[in-house]
Amino acid sequence: MTTDQPGPSSALSCRGFHLPQTPLLLQDSLQVVSTLCGALAVLLLQDESGVWYHDASGLSADRLEAVAPVLALNSVGERERHLLLEQGLETALNLDLVAPNGQGLGTLWLLSPTRLALDEPVQSGLLRLVNHVQLILRMDHETTTGQPPTLVTAAFIRGLLHELGSFIFGISATFDAFEVRLPAGDESGKYIAILRKGLGQMTLFVTELREFLYPRPPVVARLDLERLLRDVLEQLRPQAEARAVGLHLQVEGALPDLQGDEVWLRTAFLELLGILLRDEPPGSQLTLRLNSDHSGGESRIVGCLDAASVKFSQMDPARLFEPFYFKGSGLGRLTLPGVRRAFESHGGSLESGPGTEGLRIRFMLPSKLPYSLPLATQY
Repeated sequence: MTTDQPGPSSALSCRGFHLPQTPLLLQDSLQVVSTLCGALAVLLLQDESGVWYHDASGLSADRLEAVAPVLALNSVGERERHLLLEQGLETALNLDLVAPNGQGLGTLWLLSPTRLALDEPVQSGLLRLVNHVQLILRMDHETTTGQPPTLVTAAFIRGLLHELGSFIFGISATFDAFEVRLPAGDESGKYIAILRKGLGQMTLFVTELREFLYPRPPVVARLDLERLLRDVLEQLRPQAEARAVGLHLQVEGALPDLQGDEVWLRTAFLELLGILLRDEPPGSQLTLRLNSDHSGGESRIVGCLDAASVKFSQMDPARLFEPFYFKGSGLGRLTLPGVRRAFESHGGSLESGPGTEGLRIRFMLPSKLPYSLPLATQY
């Protein structure tokens, strides 16, 4: 079997990955699949919006671009078979990738210039590799969706939180002892005040880290997102008026009810809109636009928000929701990652990119949860 050059990987995008090593692990897995089966291996990851990632072992970027739309149909008829034959290929096997909750993740395809026969040991090894790919995707997903960490990771995090808490308590007690023993009005008091301020910031970080990794168990109910957002905007109205920024909600058509945790989503929207309001220039208009999408037999709410802040225009929008990337005045480094986790834990998505005015944030929330909200392990 001949393969294209250069290299084994022809990745198009990886907008949904949260761990930098995930694409590399997937590429390695595709190489093993290709070597084991003596075929070209193509991985397509899909959600309700379509294919958001594809990669291959043995195909050049141009050929992958040609065959990926055909394979994305998930049903290869005569027309699709002809398109593949134009590339000198035919489908040998396709295996679905499925999350533990039954949600489809995508498909692993085997392509070959000739008819391919796989004996039983090879088929068994291929299934193990498929399980391995599913595990890689699950571990990546659990990084930001509030899923309980693995036992080893959880033990390390609990130990880290405990040690940091003990350190903070010990230093705080030492400061108390200093202040009792030092004479009133001593100049060292102002330095202790500065150190206490830093210690307070560390305390807030430990609290934020604990809440980010081990949030409270969610309370799932039906909710009206339009009503929720109108309440959120009214709560933020004084802040918007103080900055002379217009705050609006535009809803196109009737929106379906959502299934989710109202407090969690309300907090997420309050934090997201509040962060944008802090840096919007006076006289600008911050408008949240919503509409419904019923494609694929599923109902969902999609929305977008444009921000004109110069501060955000100077940042990499693809990294806005990464842990520790963005820090605003009075905010923790995990605020925006926590907002994204709220959306993803509801089966939705939250991403940012260039917009007409500077930054555009897009989000999606399904009407019905594709799985039960993860119950977090409490620290």
